Amino acid sequence: MEQAAVLWSQLSSQMIAMVSKKPVAVKSKEPPAEQQKKSLGLDFFHWQQQILDESLFSRHELIRTLYKHPKQEMALQKQGYVIHQHSYECLGRHYVLIFYGQDLEGQNSKARIQPNLAKIALDVATRLPIAELHHVIVLGIDFIAEAGDTFIDIDLWIQPVDKMTQRERQLTKQLQQLQQKNQN
Repeated sequence: MEQAAVLWSQLSSQMIAMVSKKPVAVKSKEPPAEQQKKSLGLDFFHWQQQILDESLFSRHELIRTLYKHPKQEMALQKQGYVIHQHSYECLGRHYVLIFYGQDLEGQNSKARIQPNLAKIALDVATRLPIAELHHVIVLGIDFIAEAGDTFIDIDLWIQPVDKMTQRERQLTKQLQQLQQKNQN
């Protein structure tokens, strides 16, 4: 339980740090530094509240998923895989855990997936047929073994999602399918 709490704290710190790096896009007569402070204060509070509101069961499931990785088949670890989790506290918050493949030249290697986290988040947001969806959180997870110790490196992308009607989601999905057929 103590290890899980430490890991969740580290994950939460990364989420808040990610939000604090976001540039300010507010037009105002105030100096940019003041705009940044106000924007960061609101964003920081929002994400801090999101993390605090996460249920214990959601935390447990996310951490349990991380702990299961070393027990996966070696072929799966080498290839890499994706797991989808949702918040049990907030219906509209979804997590996509991407376990990078150990094969450096593979399709799911960190080098290939990491630059595309934003694109993956948008794709997940489009494909999930949930009208309440408001955030997709993508975690790129890399297990690094050094001198008998194992470290976890987590890349993070937080994608806010504009609420769509069910019809808008269906049309978007149909458009993607048509584009894919067109490419084939």
